[in-house]
Amino acid sequence: MSTIVVDSPRAWGTVVGGFIANFILGGLGKSYGIILEHFQDEFEAPTAVFTLTGGVIYMLMFVLSLGQMPCMPSPLLTATLPNHFVVQRIGDRAVVMIGGIGACVSLFIAAIAPNVTVWAIAIGGGVGFSFSCVYFNIFSVIGRCFREKLGLANGLSVAGVSVGQMAFPSLVTLFLQRYGVRAGTVVMAAFSLHLCITAALMPRHVVDAESEEDIVVSSSSISRRIEEPSSSLLPSPLGGSANDLDEKELDPMLQQRETPLTVYSSSSKIMQHQERLATALLVIFVIGKVFADNGDVGISFIAPPYGSQIGFSAHTTNMAIAVAGIVDLLSRLFFGWLTDRPMCRGRRGTFLAFTWLVEGAVALGFGEIAETSWSLTAISTSSASHSKVRNAFLRGGHTPTTRSRPT
Repeated sequence: MSTIVVDSPRAWGTVVGGFIANFILGGLGKSYGIILEHFQDEFEAPTAVFTLTGGVIYMLMFVLSLGQMPCMPSPLLTATLPNHFVVQRIGDRAVVMIGGIGACVSLFIAAIAPNVTVWAIAIGGGVGFSFSCVYFNIFSVIGRCFREKLGLANGLSVAGVSVGQMAFPSLVTLFLQRYGVRAGTVVMAAFSLHLCITAALMPRHVVDAESEEDIVVSSSSISRRIEEPSSSLLPSPLGGSANDLDEKELDPMLQQRETPLTVYSSSSKIMQHQERLATALLVIFVIGKVFADNGDVGISFIAPPYGSQIGFSAHTTNMAIAVAGIVDLLSRLFFGWLTDRPMCRGRRGTFLAFTWLVEGAVALGFGEIAETSWSLTAISTSSASHSKVRNAFLRGGHTPTTRSRPT
């Protein structure tokens, strides 16, 4: 796409591209725990290396792409962030295209990595940088393409994360079991090239509908003025030329000279307030994003290994992740539709706070269940060890002695 109008039917093409990108990014992110297990067996490395690598992915993805948030306060701050610096010069489409190709190359290098160090650099640095070129650029473009149905557009776009969460764990497990760890990673590298479709669906320029109409009206008025004769050559109906103005008509015009200064001073104050508000919104967003994504990433990383440790099969773990994806999909679509309703305009922050409270309660419940299950596992393990010792003692021909009670 070259140029699209805000809220036009062609703007929904960017939503399709955002859905594809979120499907791939969210699916790979939610499946990292499954990939972690297989590569840990491949390299025989400690779990801390792979967990740290996953943290580096998310750190680079959020830090490098933070400049694309629409509430960034000033060009001085945004210019220091690489993603924003590059986007201002080559555009969103080129940056997303670089991200898709970079993700493919990074996953391919990880597939042929000779040791865990090369693998960690390729996944943590390469994939993290590539995802940073894609993730927030999607929301930035969709935010410019919609005004009336922005909530629904964002909801449909982010629904790709939920669908990816449903589909990717089973696909990744199938690839790794059928083709092996390295060949399965090559397949995922080829699949990540679909991010280039997202880049192709992004527009070069976004134009407001009002601005186009204004351009048409202004051009037609200019043409009419060129065709019409000059008013200074026409005689005045009161006698004399049209350039002869009465003092009564001239005084109000002279009094309006102070109006631009007043408007300028008020607009400068409004700009200062907007910058402060944008800074406050940015700080709140970063704090909330750190805590929310920390819990989300933690559950995504530890859920598959934890399910294996307590005896769940890979199919059961994948089904649990898929069910979570279904609930996530429905909630994203519902809140996206709800925030576009007239009675809910301006209350997106309230809904976001509500979802984070629910997520915190679920995380607390998950921690309590995990602690209880670990306690039960320890008790069953200790009882099994005691029974083994007793059986071995009895097979040795010894009988436990009993003391007689004193009379």
